[in-house]
Amino acid sequence: MNAPNKIRLFHSDRERLLENDATIGDQEIENDHIVYMILEIREGTFESIDVPAEVNAGQFGEAVAAGGGK
Repeated sequence: MNAPNKIRLFHSDRERLLENDATIGDQEIENDHIVYMILEIREGTFESIDVPAEVNAGQFGEAVAAGGGK
């Protein structure tokens, strides 16, 4: 397996897999969208997306969990 197949990118909805051969514009990624990157952890098995559903921007862009913790 080559290196590009060891990484997957998902759209903000966490369901749409972004295609390797398409541009950001082709995949309708906007400035405020989040792109999730997951890595292959073993042959054919990838990490899950494990982040809070809501994340608020902290001071100077530092991410802060919705509950206010860091």
